[in-house]
Amino acid sequence: MKKSIAYFVLATACFLVCTGQTRAGTTDTDSLDRVSVLMHRSQIMEILGLPHETHEAGKGLTTETYRISDAETMVGAALVYKDTDHLAGQAFVFHGALAWQIAELMKERGFQYLDEQDCGSIRLSGQDKDSGHSLVAVIVQGDDHTTVMTFEEEFYGKKAGRPFP
Repeated sequence: MKKSIAYFVLATACFLVCTGQTRAGTTDTDSLDRVSVLMHRSQIMEILGLPHETHEAGKGLTTETYRISDAETMVGAALVYKDTDHLAGQAFVFHGALAWQIAELMKERGFQYLDEQDCGSIRLSGQDKDSGHSLVAVIVQGDDHTTVMTFEEEFYGKKAGRPFP
């Protein structure tokens, strides 16, 4: 994945960890679980409501952030839209060093580890359980948080600048 996109998503995720404000853009995990890649923004807003923050990332990408109200370790989520207003990816931010536990849970749910590991991240591939779309997951562990990013496979391949393995 191009570093600029990865850094933008991680910066947005860090914003969720660092801010303590609660206002529009708070959602619950059940609602968030109903969101799938390639959904249109209008469908997602019907499910989640208005986002906490919206950021233009350039190159046709927009990120919207939501705070999570009912999860002990998950503090927020960021949705990444491509220029067509369809969801291309999601980022979930968790308190704590949970990268390998999350990766193993994903593996139990049918995801496979990819051979190539980028910059200390864990990469997996699998299927969206609701839509059946192919996904690439990238898990990055920070000092006190873990970010899980999932992307629609074709979008990930284009942004990474290489064909999907």
